[in-house]
Amino acid sequence: MDPTGPTEDELLARFRSFYWDTALSSGEYAFGALTRFADPAKILYGSDFPYAPTPVATHFTEILDTHSGLTPEQSRAIDSANARALFPRLG
Repeated sequence: MDPTGPTEDELLARFRSFYWDTALSSGEYAFGALTRFADPAKILYGSDFPYAPTPVATHFTEILDTHSGLTPEQSRAIDSANARALFPRLG
């Protein structure tokens, strides 16, 4: 790492400012890590459409809906509420 560059804390703060999507990343272990790291309001539903075949995207969405370890409130936020807050004119 560049000794004159950002500190570890500054880098982590930058990463936490990112928006994250769920595309092809479902399951309790992935979401356990993500929800401990990321701002929950910056996690958005993603399917990777049209790049992932429909059956693959469908399977990952089913895992997200049933085995992610998310609370119902977290699921609703990821499924739509966070995107509506980010893009209110599309709500």
